[in-house]
Amino acid sequence: MHLLHKRRPDIQVLRGIAVFAVVLFHTQESIFTAGYLGVDVFFVISGFVVTPLINRILLDDGDLSTKGSLSRLRSFYLRRFYRLAPALGVSLILSFVIILLVGQVSDHSRFASQGLAALFLLGNFGAYLYSGGNYFAPNPNPLIHLWSLSAEEQIYFLLPIVIFVVLFITRRCRRFSLFLLILVLGILAYILDSFLRIFPEFLQNYGISDVSGLMFYSPVGRLWEFCIGSCTYFLSTHEIGTVIRPRKYVNWLSITLLCSFLFLPINNFKFDSVLISIFTASAIFIKAFDSLSELPRRAAIWLGNRSYSIYLIHMPILYAAIYSPLFVSNRGIAISIAFVLSIIVGSIIYEKIEERFRIGSLVTGSNRMHARTLLICFMIVPILLFAGMRVGADKHYWGHDPNPVAPVYPSKMNYNCYLSMVPCSYPVMNPKGVALLIGDSHAASLFQAFTESMALTGISSYVWQKSGCQFITRKYISHKNASSIRYSKRDPGSKQSCFEHNDSITGWLKTHPKAIVFISQRSTSIRPSKISEADYRNIVINNLLYLKRLSARLIVIGPNPEFPDASKFFKGGLVIWQKAYIPPKSFPTSSMIAEPVRDNSVYLSRLPSEGIGYIDSIVPFCNRKACTRWYQSVWLYTDHDHLSVYGAERLKPFVRQQIALHLK
Repeated sequence: MHLLHKRRPDIQVLRGIAVFAVVLFHTQESIFTAGYLGVDVFFVISGFVVTPLINRILLDDGDLSTKGSLSRLRSFYLRRFYRLAPALGVSLILSFVIILLVGQVSDHSRFASQGLAALFLLGNFGAYLYSGGNYFAPNPNPLIHLWSLSAEEQIYFLLPIVIFVVLFITRRCRRFSLFLLILVLGILAYILDSFLRIFPEFLQNYGISDVSGLMFYSPVGRLWEFCIGSCTYFLSTHEIGTVIRPRKYVNWLSITLLCSFLFLPINNFKFDSVLISIFTASAIFIKAFDSLSELPRRAAIWLGNRSYSIYLIHMPILYAAIYSPLFVSNRGIAISIAFVLSIIVGSIIYEKIEERFRIGSLVTGSNRMHARTLLICFMIVPILLFAGMRVGADKHYWGHDPNPVAPVYPSKMNYNCYLSMVPCSYPVMNPKGVALLIGDSHAASLFQAFTESMALTGISSYVWQKSGCQFITRKYISHKNASSIRYSKRDPGSKQSCFEHNDSITGWLKTHPKAIVFISQRSTSIRPSKISEADYRNIVINNLLYLKRLSARLIVIGPNPEFPDASKFFKGGLVIWQKAYIPPKSFPTSSMIAEPVRDNSVYLSRLPSEGIGYIDSIVPFCNRKACTRWYQSVWLYTDHDHLSVYGAERLKPFVRQQIALHLK
């Protein structure tokens, strides 16, 4: 009898809860901040469910002969294909249609590349390459979620082979040997994952900049979760698993812990993946979700049965609602509809496609032609569609792309400094001094101009920026205002909050007291609505004064002028429906965002009197009548507030002037 006929209802409940958490996370990440841990739950479940199949492949008849095991292994891979390929193929074809009709053209190339990677079970490495490495701050990628499917399939493919080779060599074909081997593999995978995260320089020496991001997507970083599920299977089917009958309050405690981690904003833990994996394994072992009452249990089982198809299709539908220019004026309504639509469409795919092909998983005789048809429909067609989109996007759809080619954002030229937890260094021979550039993404847009200016003046430079994090410390902000700016919230990717990032900068400066510090960050237009402009500006100034006391010389690069067409300038359009936006090359000063101008006025009047150097970033782009972002056939901005490479060039003379004043 196939395992699918022995489904445990509590496992399906757990699947339903996990997929619900993931969809909520992608729908409203700011509220359901830990929903992404539903993916960790899926890996533990996979280990529990797939291990009996591996056990059958290797140990059913106690024979480790190559011929018998390879035959069973081939049958296992065919069942995996029937289980996953049809729903994946249909979901990808639907995703292609959605993105082609309503997706921004600027995302087409990334989407097509990710789709091709997912089809070849390399979606996890595609997510790392095409989405900036960090899952939690990616470039818009409607197929980024398929990284987990690829990592899971890589484990499915490699783990049985590794186990077979080890057991064949040792001539051990007992159940306990398999359990012990999986336990050891899980421990080794966790040790390797932890080691590379703690000592990223080991891989950085080989050109891998974001090691944390790579391990997040890597099958090695997920194998230990799979092995936890595997060990749970062995324990639950052992005598100890049949004897233990926990009381009802233990079941409810297990349910509460797991659901709290998934749905409440309490994920500021270094070991959140470990804890959620342990909670999941415990819930499976004691069958905790059998304690649910009938109605929520049946609803969760219904959702769990459809979890795979819902997971596949939810991200493209939500992407359309969140990023498509069609829904700018009704974004909230569109996202709510997309949430419901994800479940409806996923349910249809489950009933019409996934469930239809699940049963006939073994292909023999007359079914071989049917398998070829499946392969063409669910694999070849998406490959052709994605390849065509990739070529079309690269060729700007042969003149039919309504979007102008955006200038390069400078920080993309240096991935070593993107979301780095340590400063990137640019040493020179026989340096006259050391300079550090800090700030938010505005500092990132200046890194090339900064490092080149420092090199010309004989100064070794460091760049240490974190997007969305201005230099604000706990010491110089009230508890009320600190909660408003949410600087205590950790980035799930780097496990570091803005406060912790700024504390790291403070610690570095205490060990480098002679460093010249440059800081560039956005204007007070970024402030939370609960803090007034004047109060937020005072918070920034107080922290700048603190920063001055830590450094030999502090130089503030003032806020860039901000243009009023943020929702249109180089934001991408639609292939069919939207007309091209022709961005104005300049705007009247009266139309510009007001906060940078007011900030600049206050900083100019106050900071120099405090002994702080100041670079006026308004002057290079604005006069009394207008502000320009176009010069000699190039754009000086990449969006409404970030400078392009060419815009940053305009600040070079001012940077060198400040260095010259310091070196006198």
